[in-house]
Order: sequence, then structure tokens, then C-alpha cells
Amino acid sequence: DLGAATGGPLTLPAGVSAFTHTRLPPGYTGHALVRSLGLANVRGLRVLDADAGQWQMLAVDGAAIVGADFRVPDVAVVIVDLVNSVSNWTP
Repeated sequence: DLGAATGGPLTLPAGVSAFTHTRLPPGYTGHALVRSLGLANVRGLRVLDADAGQWQMLAVDGAAIVGADFRVPDVAVVIVDLVNSVSNWTP
């Protein structure tokens, strides 16, 4: 169970977290999501593309995002691996 979907601010702990989000900006991308969390905070990101039946993924290596950018669905299931917690995150 991933819990209730949210459109409001989230506080994400260090480590691996899974969440759903229902109010992402139109055209939001994986790279934008990583930048909004802060490059120094993110190890990796996975987003389920339910229409395609596959996971999209990115990693952060130093100050660089590794992996092709992709569109995040309007209603997204996200798994993020954080080095540091992020408080009151909104996309």
C-alpha cells in the first residue's frame, strides 16, 4: 500500500520512499523532479509509466543527472532514494 495520493507538500525521509502524487505540473519531467528535490539530496529516482507498463529511472552522480529525461505522468507513482531528507517538497 502506497498510502493516499497527495497533491500537497510532502516531507520525505533519507533513504528509499514511495509515494503517489496527483497534481504534478503539465509536462513535468524526471530531471525537473530531481532538481526540485535538490541534486545533493537524490541518489536515484524511479517513476512508473502505467500506460507503457514500465519504470523510468534516473540516478544522480555528483552534480550530474544520469539517464534520459522523461515525462512524469499526471498521476505518478514515484520511488525516490534520498541521501538527505527533504521537507515540505512540492513539485
